[in-house]
Amino acid sequence: MFTCQVSPRPGPRSIDDGYAGSVYGTDIASPQTLSEAERRVVAMWAADCAERVVAIFESEAPTDGRPRDAIARSRAFARGELSAADGIRWRFVAGRAAT
Repeated sequence: MFTCQVSPRPGPRSIDDGYAGSVYGTDIASPQTLSEAERRVVAMWAADCAERVVAIFESEAPTDGRPRDAIARSRAFARGELSAADGIRWRFVAGRAAT
């Protein structure tokens, strides 16, 4: 089971030091340096976190299925059922539909 927390590196940091935190014990220098496998781990973590609060959104917008769809797609990416390119394409389509 994933937990929804990121542990910061101890000691002073600046916004320019390129350090994004520690996710599941892996130090991440920059989001752009994540491997495909690490992105899949982060996607599952994000889906777990979103699922914990999606009911709050749904209480205000019960007919809007976009958050559940995004969670499902994140889990599909984490399981290797979607590629990163598929996810990017879907975000652009979803963004256009939301405006």
